[in-house]
Amino acid sequence: MARSASGYRLYDAESVARVELVRTLRELGLGIDEVCRVLSGRTTVAEVADAHVAALDARIRSLRVSRAVLSTVSKRGSTAEETALMNPVGTALRRRTQADHR
Repeated sequence: MARSASGYRLYDAESVARVELVRTLRELGLGIDEVCRVLSGRTTVAEVADAHVAALDARIRSLRVSRAVLSTVSKRGSTAEETALMNPVGTALRRRTQADHR
């Protein structure tokens, strides 16, 4: 490894680009294993991104259902009993939307 006169490591452009890619992928929520697979060439950034988009879409659908149930509970001033009855409906809707997009 090359070093500067003051002893700091010197990195080439390829190494800097690799570190920036790792940082970007981590900031986007990819795990270490996924980053390693991309760096090793076992998968592409596009393939990993596609899988993460699908997972985010499923999560967003689930959150929308939860929001709708909570909004209804809030607007209606629902009791604990009414809320308990709504939960299975929300759970069933979340499961259905997740299954529809697998």
